[in-house]
Amino acid sequence: MKCFLELMMKKHRVLRFLAKITFIGLLCSCATQSSKEATAIAQEQAVKNQLAQGEYYINEPLPDALSQLLIEAQQLVQSEQYDSALNVLSDAKKQFPNYPQVDMNIAIIALKQNNHDLALDSVSAALEVRNEYPPALNMKGVIYRITGDFDSAKLAYEKAIQVAPDYPKPYLNLGILADLYLQNLTLALTSFEQYLNIVNADEKVENWIIDLKRRMPQESQ
Repeated sequence: MKCFLELMMKKHRVLRFLAKITFIGLLCSCATQSSKEATAIAQEQAVKNQLAQGEYYINEPLPDALSQLLIEAQQLVQSEQYDSALNVLSDAKKQFPNYPQVDMNIAIIALKQNNHDLALDSVSAALEVRNEYPPALNMKGVIYRITGDFDSAKLAYEKAIQVAPDYPKPYLNLGILADLYLQNLTLALTSFEQYLNIVNADEKVENWIIDLKRRMPQESQ
């Protein structure tokens, strides 16, 4: 009887230990999944912020009259008066047909209206005005990514990087594409590191790199 009780107590301790290990494993799994979801949300927001902040542009001198029209259009966009903004940009395009920034602004409005065809047409128009214009190539990649054409998005980002290796946005967007959609963690890590080499500091991307390095050994097993 004594041996039987001792055996049952040992069995009970083993079961408790196994339950504890299982619980810890579940916690780790949930934490990892939660971290990946939080990273994905942050990466999607980073792309949206580029649209909101106008970060698709490489600074360059513009005619004062064109700058005023672009500012007027941007103010209308901020108040969600998209049709009025498009009218202003249409006038700007007539007056300044050789500046791709006008078509880029039209593309941004089109994206806000989920008009992906107009967005892509506008980016293509910007590239006709200025061949291999890096911000247009970068935005082309974003549009392709939104529409689910991930291979074309990758090619557009890589082309932008080839044309302007010091332009940081394509590296950032290529990293996001590789992480969230291509499931190519090596490419994501390389792209984020190259982005940081240019901008020097970006806390959110530094955290993504830490997360990637933590995930890579697990997902390569």
